[in-house]
Amino acid sequence: MFVPSNSRLYKCNSKKGLMNLLEIPQDIKIKKLYQIIDNEYNKFYIKKGVKKPQPLFYLPPTSNINDYRLIYSNKKSQWLAKTQKKLTKELVKCLETSSNVYTVNYLFSGLKKRSFINNAEKHLGSKYVLQIDIKGFFPNTNEERIINFFRDKFMIDWDIAKILMLLVTTPKHNSTHSRCLSQGLSTSTILAFLINNSLFEYIYQMSSNRNIDMTLYVDDITFSSIDPISQDFIDKLFGVFKSNRYDVHRGKISFSDKKTTKLLTGLYLSKCGLKTPSSKHLELKNKYENLLGMNIKDMSDYRRYKQDFLEFAGILNYIHQVEGDYPSKKYVKFKRKFQQFFPSTKKRPKNTHEKNSISILENKKFQQISEYLSSS
Repeated sequence: MFVPSNSRLYKCNSKKGLMNLLEIPQDIKIKKLYQIIDNEYNKFYIKKGVKKPQPLFYLPPTSNINDYRLIYSNKKSQWLAKTQKKLTKELVKCLETSSNVYTVNYLFSGLKKRSFINNAEKHLGSKYVLQIDIKGFFPNTNEERIINFFRDKFMIDWDIAKILMLLVTTPKHNSTHSRCLSQGLSTSTILAFLINNSLFEYIYQMSSNRNIDMTLYVDDITFSSIDPISQDFIDKLFGVFKSNRYDVHRGKISFSDKKTTKLLTGLYLSKCGLKTPSSKHLELKNKYENLLGMNIKDMSDYRRYKQDFLEFAGILNYIHQVEGDYPSKKYVKFKRKFQQFFPSTKKRPKNTHEKNSISILENKKFQQISEYLSSS
């Protein structure tokens, strides 16, 4: 159930109150937000269908724009990143009870302690699985729908609703006048769900009435059942999306029956539980062997080794999180032995002092690992 009154945004019709709630700095001219907001973002392109795409700030002249995804990042703007994070928390409150329990059990993105792993777990034991992808989910959630959402659901005046719209949108691809939700912003996932809440609730009830389990992860919807999923259900499902001005991505429809392997959000559904692809295990093995063969002679070597080690540790933790066990004890021993020398610095340094602190720490750890390797 979606309850707008749970959020402090409800009936927030004061610009000053909104700025205090979302911690917007006083020097930000909120009345002229439309003139400055787009300058607060970095934008880059990543190629679709590539496993580890490199961000491109400019597309090559011969590139097909449809082969790339445009991503907006708020990392260069501390105030905007903080404001969007605060706004996301207020939106999530609409799906919480007084005891902080989520009121919707089929949504697995945009909520704490829910992930693509939990999404896949919901379908363990099912013989038939249907997966569909909503085409243009974020781009089709445009500025008009967002403004109307805040006005109708949160009882907010038009001028405040427009400010909120500007805080959560970016220019639409190949357009300078219209705006929409965008990949890369923390607000997009939960806001897209809330705006389309009645649509998803209808589909969820339609599924439940046929003993079909349903989960939603961003724009991917999965249906599963012990019994075959009828064509009549699929036809009605597609009709519901069409009547709500959405299309299903025909190239991404996937159907698995009891005889076929089921792959869901990058994970295999097996009789023994969730399994990671063999390619992930191979990647872990290669990382491990590369680390064993590397030497650390100077700071450049140390930083390269640190990067590879953190990637190795990340893959190992990922497999453990999915499968509930580690693939080999030797990987665990290696991680425990060396992790003391490679502290993870998740946050980017904000100033020269923080950069210097990280540099000093790295030099200290470099000396420690050098002494350790020379004595072993």
